[in-house]
Amino acid sequence: MKYWQIIKFRLVTILLVFLLTAVTTTVVSFLMPKTYMSMSRISLEKDTSDIAPLNGIQSEATAFDPYFIQTELEVIQSQKILEKVITKCNLAEKWKRIYGGESLDPITALKILKKSIDIRQFRNTSIIELRAYDRKNTLARDIAQALAEEYQTHRADSERRRVEIIDHADLQLQAVRPNIPLNITLGVVAGLILGVGLAFFIEYLDQLSKRSKEKRTMQLASIAHKLNLPFFPEGDDSLLERLNHFHLLSQGHSDEIWNMLHGETNNVELAVFDYQYTTGSGEHSYIDNQSVIYFRSPKLNLPQFAVRPEGIFHNIGSVLGQKDIDFVSHPDFSKKYLLRGDDESVIRALFNNELLNYFESQQKISVEGGGDQLIFYRAAKLIKHEEVEQFMDEGFQAFQQFLGSA
Repeated sequence: MKYWQIIKFRLVTILLVFLLTAVTTTVVSFLMPKTYMSMSRISLEKDTSDIAPLNGIQSEATAFDPYFIQTELEVIQSQKILEKVITKCNLAEKWKRIYGGESLDPITALKILKKSIDIRQFRNTSIIELRAYDRKNTLARDIAQALAEEYQTHRADSERRRVEIIDHADLQLQAVRPNIPLNITLGVVAGLILGVGLAFFIEYLDQLSKRSKEKRTMQLASIAHKLNLPFFPEGDDSLLERLNHFHLLSQGHSDEIWNMLHGETNNVELAVFDYQYTTGSGEHSYIDNQSVIYFRSPKLNLPQFAVRPEGIFHNIGSVLGQKDIDFVSHPDFSKKYLLRGDDESVIRALFNNELLNYFESQQKISVEGGGDQLIFYRAAKLIKHEEVEQFMDEGFQAFQQFLGSA
């Protein structure tokens, strides 16, 4: 019953893959160049001896030879026979339009001819079928007929070696490749299999992601219990509204908070949570997950600012006129971090020597502040559950630095 529910839920995906595969197969089949096949058949007689049998005992020359047919199959495909076929059918000249526009050299023509023929024994008989394939039905017929005739001539060079052409090559009006009905049928079947398979694979990935998320929720709930902090697996929408003026929370859409540890200590509101948001849309959408620590304290009175590691795109933004607040006294800070905000003079007063030295000693941390609120995070990083307490210590350290500076 569950399988039918998955198929019903993913029906649009299944139909899209099915139609795409079936239509593509059909179009490609009609666009493929047609290939015709012509066949001649010959009957072989084993070599006989002109020496009369002694006392009625069969001579070695006419004794049963299990390798006779196999040997002759190789002889038919030998260079000696095929070169005569190439000359007789003028293949080097006729194939030049298909293979580069110039007359083919003998070696190239020989390689192409070997790929264009199929020599096989007809069941357990001494009859050999000579099949030839070409884009022109007349040329396929000529090759199959020439192959039979040249081999017949080769065997006739020695007496008692007889080859009889029992079926001459015919002119086929219907191409054997591509087999359009077969290709369409296979496309329909393959499209259905791929569509259903993809639906179940997507369902598997969704379930895997869901189980991973549930596991993380249980792990973080355990940490919250250990720290004696209330835990909110679905987050808090009111907190999300309070944070919408920060740069981090303005980068995408469909944002949400989950797995939130929330509490208050020494008149400081604390929240540790996973923040998820979506960038792009449709097929080009991408979901980002980010661990964040939030502080709120009446002792904070911060200008609106954001400091984060500086990258190449930030340098381009500076060239285009986006302001980056640098400090001549601290070139390492100016090189490592991008600092932006509306009130530059107040921000410069906030970032004193002690605070600048702190940032220079850290690696790739991001901090944003405004009023009585501060958030700390590492860009595009979801902290592992076993590192949450260390992450909280780092956040508290940053909070103390800004508390002292403010």
